[in-house]
Parts: sequence; C-alpha cells; structure tokens
Amino acid sequence: MDAELNVRYWKKLVQRYTKWDQFLKIFLAAISSGAVAGWSFWGDYPWAWKILSSLSALVAIALPVLNFQKQIESMSLLSSKWFELKVEYEEQWRKLKDGSEIKQIESAYNRTKKRETTLVQKEAKLPHNERLLRQCFNEVKQAYGI
Repeated sequence: MDAELNVRYWKKLVQRYTKWDQFLKIFLAAISSGAVAGWSFWGDYPWAWKILSSLSALVAIALPVLNFQKQIESMSLLSSKWFELKVEYEEQWRKLKDGSEIKQIESAYNRTKKRETTLVQKEAKLPHNERLLRQCFNEVKQAYGI
C-alpha cells in the first residue's frame, strides 16, 4: 500500500506544481507585455497597474529560485519509480498466493525494499504536503476497502 500511496501522492503533487508553474509563466508573460501596459483600463486604475507590475517583477525574480521545472521532473521520476515498485510488490503477492518458493519471494522483496529506501531518501529533498498525503492515504484505504 505504501507504493500505491506514493504513486498517487507524487502524481498529484506533479499536477499541482505544473499548474502553478504554467499559471505563473502565463501571468508573467501577460503582465510584462507592452500591449497590456497600453490598455486604457490602466489609466483609470493606475494603482492596479503598479501592483501587478510589481508582482510581475517579484514573480520574475522568484521563478528561477523556486525552480518548479526541476522539482516537477524529480517528482515525476519519483512517481514512475514508485509505480515500478508497486508492480513489483503486486507480483510478489501473486507469487505468494500461487505458492511460489518463499525464499525466492523473500529475496525479491528485499531487493525491492532496498530500492524503496533509495526513493525515500530522494523524497527528503522535495516539497512535502501533509494534507495531500492524508488525502491520498484515504483514497488508498478506500481503494483497498479498509
């Protein structure tokens, strides 16, 4: 179930960060456009233009520091690696139910568990969203009928 939880969690986090990245880039492009600056609307509300252009400058400074693209790539890779582990764990359960050799299954399980440890270490460098994690946990419990 851990692998299933992580697949869901990292996939949803990738979706959130991708949306934020796109929104901020579109906002930055739109506000920095000279055409937008020329709209007559801003003559009636000069304070709004000042706020938006200041916000645009802050976003332009923050985007390279936030580096959403690198985080999205790392989270996408984690999601796919967790999916691979999920498939491996499911295969091990099938073999166990089919009566396969316990030592063989245990050996495969230990290899899979070592790979899982590597993924957990990589997660430490990425953002963490406790609320989203709980949401995914509840989805997994529901999916497994728990």
